[in-house]
Amino acid sequence: MKFTSIAVTKEFKEDLDKLKVYKKESYMDIIKGLINKHNIENLVVLAAGLGSRFKDKTKHRNKCTFMIKGKPIINNIVDLLKAKNTYVVTGHCEEDIKNSLKNKEIIYRTNPFYKRGILSSIWTVKDDLYGKEFVLTTGDNVFDISFFKEFIGVKGDIVACVKDKKEGIETFAMFVKFSKKGSMLFFDKLTDIASKSLRLIDLLKLLDIEMFEIKKQMDVDNDKDLEVASESNFYWYRKFE
Repeated sequence: MKFTSIAVTKEFKEDLDKLKVYKKESYMDIIKGLINKHNIENLVVLAAGLGSRFKDKTKHRNKCTFMIKGKPIINNIVDLLKAKNTYVVTGHCEEDIKNSLKNKEIIYRTNPFYKRGILSSIWTVKDDLYGKEFVLTTGDNVFDISFFKEFIGVKGDIVACVKDKKEGIETFAMFVKFSKKGSMLFFDKLTDIASKSLRLIDLLKLLDIEMFEIKKQMDVDNDKDLEVASESNFYWYRKFE
């Protein structure tokens, strides 16, 4: 039996090796159980942006569909995090995203105002997720999944990942976790500043947040980033025959 490539951390490998002795469980059953232990109810992946720093490469293509290690970036994110409900916000070249994710269960929200910035994309899921727990990220996010279990366990209504706690939110690593209360606080503040031109970082600065430090993460914003991400060891893949 063949299985498609999946992400495997060192911890994942150790768990899998321990469970192999149980003949009653298939590899796929084991894999599903281990992947879903992150227990994400709602995941929001923002994939509406122009990707203008790629210049002509993204004129007629969404950068979230660029390939890393033989797989579109956004597909890696969805497959790694395995949320119960995955919301993908589209805008620029949205058919690229939908074609890339066509075999997956996705809830799509279209942002007709995507040129106005990332906050306008987050606004599109307000009615869906106000008062609900969710994790927010972007469709060009490349990361090492090994941090995620600890991140999900951090207590706080709004927990943002940063690359350096000493430097603070300015080193934002494009993962935010919201509790039910946190999502209400966030969307209420987003409503208050809707008429202003702000970054997500600026909005987070207005809120009481916890910070969680991660090291292996990068946004793929240009050709150099794509080259570095393609050569990185941020992902581990293993094929089961």
